[in-house]
Amino acid sequence: SDGESTSQRQAANEIEIYIDDLNHSYNEVADHFTITDDKSYTLSFETEPNKTARFKVVRDGKTILENRVKPGDD
Repeated sequence: SDGESTSQRQAANEIEIYIDDLNHSYNEVADHFTITDDKSYTLSFETEPNKTARFKVVRDGKTILENRVKPGDD
């Protein structure tokens, strides 16, 4: 062992959140941050009745999650 813990060797990940709803454009980063461990993150959306919103999570330039949500989805 070289004396370093796994967390010290863990590479940082650049995370970008994109949201498409009444208040956000899907073409612009809604939030961005750097992580080295898993992190909980809560998204809030504002939509018109019966309309959907969408979001995607990008890690180091690659989309890792993309989904649509509608009012009432938990």
